[in-house]
Amino acid sequence: MIERELDHVADSGAAEQSWRRSRRRLFRSAAGLASAGGAVVGACIPSGSPAPPARDAKLPPARLSVHVGGSQDSLNLLQERLFPAFTALHPGVTIDFLTGGMPLDKLRTLAAGGETPEIYMNGAAFAPAIAEGKLAIPLDDRIKAWGKLGDFFATSLHASSWAGKQWGLPMMVANRTRLWRKNVLQEAGISKTPATWDEVVDATRRSTKVDGGTIVREGNVKPDGWTYFVASMLSVGKTLFRDGKAEFAGAEGVTAMEYMLDVYRGTRPPGAAPPAGSDGNRFATGVLAHTWANMTSVREVEKAAPQDLDQLVIGDPAVPGAGKYRMPASAKIRPISPNFSDWICIGALSKYQDHAWELMKFLLEPDNLLAYCETRFFQPPRKSIANQGFMRKPHLQRMVEVFDKYGHAQIRVPDQAIFIKVMQEMGNNVYDGKMSPKQAVEDAARQLQVETDRLGYKGTTL
Repeated sequence: MIERELDHVADSGAAEQSWRRSRRRLFRSAAGLASAGGAVVGACIPSGSPAPPARDAKLPPARLSVHVGGSQDSLNLLQERLFPAFTALHPGVTIDFLTGGMPLDKLRTLAAGGETPEIYMNGAAFAPAIAEGKLAIPLDDRIKAWGKLGDFFATSLHASSWAGKQWGLPMMVANRTRLWRKNVLQEAGISKTPATWDEVVDATRRSTKVDGGTIVREGNVKPDGWTYFVASMLSVGKTLFRDGKAEFAGAEGVTAMEYMLDVYRGTRPPGAAPPAGSDGNRFATGVLAHTWANMTSVREVEKAAPQDLDQLVIGDPAVPGAGKYRMPASAKIRPISPNFSDWICIGALSKYQDHAWELMKFLLEPDNLLAYCETRFFQPPRKSIANQGFMRKPHLQRMVEVFDKYGHAQIRVPDQAIFIKVMQEMGNNVYDGKMSPKQAVEDAARQLQVETDRLGYKGTTL
């Protein structure tokens, strides 16, 4: 039998009672806010209504511009519950909520005109541009006085840090993990969860099914030339650029590309037509047997095929072994689970930075943050709530364990758009037979070296 590799967290009576008491307090707080005139509307929003903290502080009047993204449920939560709860605490404060993150080009235009939002959300790779462009304020002194930084997973903070300073704080974590179907592995004659690159390729090939010239079950997700390749390089102690020079075209990079090609060929046999639909949809319905994705995939299986949930196994990240994908003796091999954190910061030209900090702390309070993460079905970045509410599901707890043990923030590059384009073309050139793995990684390294030299980049992409 295949090991489940899940941490079935026992729900102790004391923990359960504490959680229920907390939820009852939240309901009472929400009801009290509504009776006081605050708009508390529940529409597909997590049942544990976030509550304002018990305090009497009142901020002076101000109008705050806030840009935060997420799903429609996230926006409903913010607009109908969290922001009204905050303004009920501070009646002189008005929040102008603009949904979505803040594109860098728009932010730079606003800053050139002398303004930035009070709070805005950034993607995982934006910290260098935000910090070096002086588009946000460093939060280190405020965070120190707050005293809550130790409750955040260390890896979740990487995306919002740069040059030794913390420019923001995360609101969620999307972590890539290996999801295997135990019954498919058993059907293929595989007795343990794949742990090496050779085992991943073998399981992929054996799990793929073709009927009448059409793939009716894919053995794995197509390895993309960006996230998949970067994670493969990190797992052998390499990155894309070190001290301004490309380091991914050596033996490690070529071997990683050969591995990705074999995964691709295993799941897409030549001459067979791939099935329709997105990766997420195909995995939810079982047309994609195994995948490498974040916890939203568990939710999709739960919705589309709940009977499959007990077949899902969350594996450790795969690493090179002693087989075909043997690495040089100097390689520093370690499992890597890449993650991406959306984070919020305070605009450098905000007129109300103290107000913005109070609102930021409010949004990051455990109950509020847990509710926000549930609307997006991503992991909360705070340890104290990583096993609460919707996160109590065994599969999600196992994903937290993988993140805590093997998590590595996605690398930051000097120009993400260019890097992603070149790296994805690298993978496609190999899959389409236009280049060998060696030719493709060397060509990508040459292209990106030209770009980094043009930009004057001398750093290391970590």
